[in-house]
Amino acid sequence: MLNRLRHFGSYFTLLSLALVVSISVDACAAEVSEDEATFAKRDTNKDGVLSGSEATNSLAFDADQDGEITKEEYLAGMNAVRKRVLAIDDGQLFGELDSNKDDVLSGKERQGFEKYDADGDGEVSRQEFDQGRAADRRALGVPDKQELSRQARLKFQQLDINEDGRLSGTEIAGFEKFDTNGDKRITEAEFLAGFLGADAGAIADPVDVFLGMIRTTNPEPFLNACLPDFASEMDRPLLAFIMKRLTGKLGDLDPGAKDVLKSRQQVIEGKPHTVYEGELKFKEGKATASLIVSQGKIAGFRVDSPALDDIGDQLYSALASDQKFSRVLADYYTPRCEDFVRLILTKQDDKAFAKYHPEVQKQIGRERAQVVFETLRANCGNFKAIELEALRVEFDSNMKGENCQITHLVRGSKAAYLVTTTIQFVGLSAQIVGLSIKPPDPDQVPVGEPGKGADKWVKVAANAEGVTFEMPFKAKRTVNEEKQTVTYRAEAPDNSVITIAIIEGLKENFEPKAEVYFAALQKDLVEALEGELIDADDAKAGKHPGRLMFIKAKDGVYFVERAVVVGKRIYRFQYITQEANKRQRELIGNRFLESAKFLETDDDVLEPPKPPAPPKLPAPPKPLPKPPVP
Repeated sequence: MLNRLRHFGSYFTLLSLALVVSISVDACAAEVSEDEATFAKRDTNKDGVLSGSEATNSLAFDADQDGEITKEEYLAGMNAVRKRVLAIDDGQLFGELDSNKDDVLSGKERQGFEKYDADGDGEVSRQEFDQGRAADRRALGVPDKQELSRQARLKFQQLDINEDGRLSGTEIAGFEKFDTNGDKRITEAEFLAGFLGADAGAIADPVDVFLGMIRTTNPEPFLNACLPDFASEMDRPLLAFIMKRLTGKLGDLDPGAKDVLKSRQQVIEGKPHTVYEGELKFKEGKATASLIVSQGKIAGFRVDSPALDDIGDQLYSALASDQKFSRVLADYYTPRCEDFVRLILTKQDDKAFAKYHPEVQKQIGRERAQVVFETLRANCGNFKAIELEALRVEFDSNMKGENCQITHLVRGSKAAYLVTTTIQFVGLSAQIVGLSIKPPDPDQVPVGEPGKGADKWVKVAANAEGVTFEMPFKAKRTVNEEKQTVTYRAEAPDNSVITIAIIEGLKENFEPKAEVYFAALQKDLVEALEGELIDADDAKAGKHPGRLMFIKAKDGVYFVERAVVVGKRIYRFQYITQEANKRQRELIGNRFLESAKFLETDDDVLEPPKPPAPPKLPAPPKPLPKPPVP
């Protein structure tokens, strides 16, 4: 949840960027050339834009929010990132990088800043660091921060015609984007933050930024003003959806909202925090709010209102009915799902397992996840490409949203597979709670020769139904939604051999009723075939109940069925052939009936966490008790 407070420092995100983008800035032309080369490499389909998986980690560069990043947007974004990094105070950045506090950057500390090592001694001193940063600023045309601040204040004074200490009316023209709280006025702090364009959240008033998010429903300035670790717990589309829902129900926020948020000081986890609390007035109602600030950065917040009581249901409903919103979320979460799949296919299993929700990790365990990962690699082969197929919402019997499923077509060196990542919304972020794989229809891949008179065996990877098995011929798959059954049927060209697999989904664990079911099934089969029971025997799948029935019909047809109950599913494997085909019964029938491998069982099925309650914002910290009076 969002009430967890972490303190990695205000510049954590920018530090990460610095390590990534700290390439030579000795010449601007060389930088642009390198960025262009990177853009061309990432533009795998050569359509001149980055989209889908190509845009991973660059979504912030999409200036017009059309889902595509042009070369111009990419170059401008990279340049802006470099300028943001260079706008960080040199002393602050050096102190963050100097992990052992020996006043030099060495080893991993100097990674990305090797070019600052002027004397080549393997260490970057503070003087070398400052000189290198100054050279980079000159190369990119980034003014010194003090000089830039001076210019910004001078510009503000020139624009503030009535000298009331803020910009309003016509004074704001051309600088509207600096109005982070959306009150149609720009304070000097807001102007400086916008003018400097670096770590604006640390400069602008956090309360203004918070109220601005509510007014504009734009979460970007707010997320930039949060502690990086806290911001990572929130997904931008979810935050925007909640704010739109709030103002859609309650109307515009009162212009004097800032005055009702009263502040108090509190020590949390040994560090001083400022807590703002109050009741916000809207045109059509009220909401209680709290905001937690640490070192000029937002560390937590909460908004409570009846307008948000059903926000979880509204979110899933919007995903199911609003195609545009569904696409926004699909685009936002696609890179996360793609990264998950890439980790599996590149054998980074520990990292992939860590992507699961912690509760799911406990449920499935590392070993079971490993089986799924290896199954995907064995079937798909080496990773080649991945593309978004679909996004769908799963509802329970009461039409309550349970989860969201994002399906990708993953192309490997062996085959293409449909990989579905199941996510649930927990708090204000999406968590991975499941993974399923299946080949594109008809769900079959060749596995070998069955014997005389038959085509190649195919492996049916019915992963969605929790089973894989082999059939002697290419199968046809049919779905009966009314009966909740999936059927695979494969026939020899001359109809001498028929193999059928039927999977039926149930609403409850049927294993305790299995023996009664088997007895009834056996009786029904004998009557329907007008035959006699030749043999019946136990055919368990591990500890799960199963029955093998061998029936001779009156027309000389041999009918063999293996029925297995695994949790909430009944699996029926049927082999039908003529009496004379004894050899084929041995070669084909036995192989088919024994080939079933159950991926899910009632005791070890991947049960995702319960659907979370509607997203809740964190409760403010409780005041510390007063010290006892001596």
